[in-house]
Order: sequence, then C-alpha cells, then structure tokens
Amino acid sequence: MGLRAIRSLQPVVDRVIVAGRHEVPSSWGTETLFGHREGSGPLGAIVDSSELCDSQQIVVAPCDMPNLSTSSIAKLIEASTSSDTAVAIANSSLLQEPQWLAACWRTSDVRGVVSSLYAEGVRSVREVAYRVEHILVELPLGDLVNLNESASS
Repeated sequence: MGLRAIRSLQPVVDRVIVAGRHEVPSSWGTETLFGHREGSGPLGAIVDSSELCDSQQIVVAPCDMPNLSTSSIAKLIEASTSSDTAVAIANSSLLQEPQWLAACWRTSDVRGVVSSLYAEGVRSVREVAYRVEHILVELPLGDLVNLNESASS
C-alpha cells in the first residue's frame, strides 16, 4: 500500500520521505525517516519531517488510503499554496469527518505552532488542525477510502 501512495506523490513533489518503523526498498526512490519522535504517531512524523524538509510544504499521503490520486494530491498542494492557511485537508461532503491525515502542511507552521503544540503534549492531527488556520479541500470520495475505517464510518 505504501508504494501506491509513493507513486501518487512522485509526479507532484520534489522529494518523498517515508516516515515509519521500517526501511523501504531503495528501488522505491524514497528516503526513510526515523525521527526522534518515532512511535509518537502521525503528528510526530509530521514534525520530524519539518526538521528535514527544505520545501515550503509537507504533503502527507497515508499508506492506508491507497486510492489517493496524484490529481487529488495536486489539489491539496494548490489549495495550500494559494491560501493563507497552515494546512489544506482532504475532505468529501459525503464523509462525516475530513481525512485529517491526507493533507498539505505549510512547513513554517509545522516548525512553529505545530511543533509548539506537539511539545505541549498534543498528539492528535485533528486537534492541531482545529487549532490552526485550515482549509478543507473537496476531493472525490473514491480517493478518500481509508482501509482502517469501516464502510459505515
């Protein structure tokens, strides 16, 4: 599943970094990040990525959302760069909740307010998104299928 996310990212980003517990094969064309917040969930990985990243945005494409397309990732990036918000979050009006982990974060905000919230003990991406300026980006429902959620969620 991770390879599908990587393949969707590669056409629209300069660098793909996989944050996780396992090294990925070099043939995938990525780097693996084992940051000092490893084991602290997705928010820890986002903050770790901001310390390694030299771009203006950090795009998060969860491996449990294998249908997230390159065009949807491009829409998240476009929404992030064209607005004055900390994060652009994947959404469908047909969902009860946005897909908080499929997002494009402004790196400066992650290094600033998001890192501060993390240092205060916040670990929920959803909670952080509510506490910073964010925009919901309408994407096709099929792109937002999360394999860790039941069909009734």
